[in-house]
Amino acid sequence: MGTYDFTSEEYKARTWCNRNNIWMTPVAKNTKQWYIEVSVNGSKKLSPVTYFKDEIWKKSFEFYMYYYKKLNK
Repeated sequence: MGTYDFTSEEYKARTWCNRNNIWMTPVAKNTKQWYIEVSVNGSKKLSPVTYFKDEIWKKSFEFYMYYYKKLNK
């Protein structure tokens, strides 16, 4: 998979999510595409679309930011 230089805000969101049992995990569809498995308190769902190696980590952090903003009140 590719690399991604996350921001400090994205790192903060990921850390908060992980401490609150929210995880994003890449799941291979094949050697070039991945789904993102979203796990919230043990309930798991796959993203409806796949992502390529140059976008998988960026999208994972977008999901972390979404949950951080939605649930961190």
